Amino acid sequence: MEILFHSTTALRDDPVPLRSHDPDAQGFVEIDFVWRKIVFGTWSADEARAAQHPTAKAALRYPVPANVRGAALADLFEAPRCRVLVERIFYGAVTLCDGRHETVMLSRDARAAEAQLLDLLATLHAETAEVREVADWLPGAQALLDIWRGEPLEDALERLEDRREADDYHAGIIVVGDLRAALLNETRAAFKRGEPVDRFYVAALEEHGLIGQDEAAAWHSQQKCDDEDSQA
Repeated sequence: MEILFHSTTALRDDPVPLRSHDPDAQGFVEIDFVWRKIVFGTWSADEARAAQHPTAKAALRYPVPANVRGAALADLFEAPRCRVLVERIFYGAVTLCDGRHETVMLSRDARAAEAQLLDLLATLHAETAEVREVADWLPGAQALLDIWRGEPLEDALERLEDRREADDYHAGIIVVGDLRAALLNETRAAFKRGEPVDRFYVAALEEHGLIGQDEAAAWHSQQKCDDEDSQA
C-alpha cells in the first residue's frame, strides 16, 4: 500500500501555511503509521513537550518552522529523494502497543533515513518569512494620505499589491489578509474621525456601502464650501 502524501498544491496556495497567532507555536511534519499518510500542521509549545511522551497514536512528528514558506515545503516533499526517505522510515517501522500507548520502533535503515530527513527539514530554516497581517502592515488611518492620494481605489490597490510583493522579495516579509478590506476599513476610520480625505476615498466608501449617500453628499457640500472660502 502506498503512502498518501499531503497535497502540495494546498501548501503552495498559502504563502505561509503553518503560520499561527501563537508566537511560540511550532510547525511539524507527521508520518502517520495508522492512516499511512504525511500530515503537516502546527502545535503549541506545550503540545510539543507533551509529545515527547508515549501517546495513543502511532505516528512520528518532526519539527519545522511555523513560518516556513509553503512553496519551500511543497518543493521539499515533491522531491523524489524526500519521498524515498519517508518510505524507508515507513517500511522500516514497527509499532508496539502496551494497551494504552503506541511506540514506533525503527530499523537501522529507517533510523538512517530519519537522520537524512531531519537534515533536509533543517534546510527549511533558510526558507522562512516574517508574517504580518495586512492591517498591521498598512500605516493606519492617520497616515492614510501618505499611501493613497489622488487616485481611484483600484489604482491604489494595484500599487500596494506591488509594494506587498516587493516587501516579500526584498525584506522577506509576507503580508497576509484582504488588502481591499483593510484599506477600506482604514479609510472609513479616517472619514468617521473627520480627518482629511479626498473625493476618491468618499467614492470608494460609498460604492462599498461603508457610508451612506447622505454622508457622501454632506462631505461634498462641505468640500465645496471649503474650496469657495479658500478662493475668497
